[in-house]
Amino acid sequence: MAYKVNLEYNSGRGNFLHSTLEQTDFMERITEETRGQKVVNLGSGNLRPVPHAINVDFIDGDQVDIVSTAYELEFEDNSIDFVLCLGLLEHLKYPAKVIEEIQRILKPGGKVYCTVPFLQPLHPSPEDYWRTTVSGLETWFEDFDKIESGFNSGPSSTLSWIWYEYEKYLGMNLDASVSPFLPLFKGAIKYVDDYLLHLEKLDFKKAETLACSIFFYGSKKQNGNAAIDATSKDKRNQAYYRTQKNASFLRSYTNVKSNIKNWAETLNLDNTAIYGTGDLCELMISAIDNPAPTFIIDRDRTKWGSTYHGVTVISPDDIEKQGIKHILIASFSHKDVIKEELTQRLKGKPVQIITPDF
Repeated sequence: MAYKVNLEYNSGRGNFLHSTLEQTDFMERITEETRGQKVVNLGSGNLRPVPHAINVDFIDGDQVDIVSTAYELEFEDNSIDFVLCLGLLEHLKYPAKVIEEIQRILKPGGKVYCTVPFLQPLHPSPEDYWRTTVSGLETWFEDFDKIESGFNSGPSSTLSWIWYEYEKYLGMNLDASVSPFLPLFKGAIKYVDDYLLHLEKLDFKKAETLACSIFFYGSKKQNGNAAIDATSKDKRNQAYYRTQKNASFLRSYTNVKSNIKNWAETLNLDNTAIYGTGDLCELMISAIDNPAPTFIIDRDRTKWGSTYHGVTVISPDDIEKQGIKHILIASFSHKDVIKEELTQRLKGKPVQIITPDF
């Protein structure tokens, strides 16, 4: 496999201090090879690694073209040339259903490039269900013809990320106590794989055993639409039914935003910050406007000072300095842990910590 990074590439993880480094020449190859083709990027968030891709995500955003669940896509059968599925399947309860949808919308011979975690810490967004090996990922896509598979983020990224999470586990921040250069050292670790490749000393087989994330690149079988054609009378393949399913999904999405808005208004908040930058945070930002949240709090130092949907991200250490009076925790699965952590940090301070209830 080709494992090569472009340090100027903006994948959303281009910050030097970010824990992971992903194969990026592949995105450049896809961009060139699919010009004039119809490309769909599932679970896109606000990243568009292939400029001409149609971005599809569960949550609306600046770079999202279609708001839709990956289980029921609005594209016609056999209509798409290429599907990107980057770091999505681990967050979905039924990945096999999404793979079936990918197979349905791809043209015979159409291609899919999918990445999933191998050795990555838990990262709910809003949930985190699965880890698999390269062989396991190949099994998930066994109805496709494999072109290539392997790892797209190597052992050095694994080490960098686990080091960062281990510090949090110990409740320590070694950067300040050891050296101000330690964050730069941790950020540099992830480039070791690319350096070994440059020296022609990267052992791909050994590296795969400790890979941070892995990939499958394959194509839909030329007769892969036979099963779909055989069930063409099935209601899920009727345009009207799919339209109704998408309309139902969008109504649910609107209802959730409405519920968040109503919940926030009952709290009568001011000088409010949201803790976390996941999907729930995006929903809160889009739903709460009276008054709108003033800051987002996140532990990831690489996000400090940046904006997330127009709201500035700050460190937990800046809560008092910014005069924050209320913190809304943007997490369901980790809300109790986060609340306990904030309670200890803000002990005796006049800051109200609020968990989601809508």
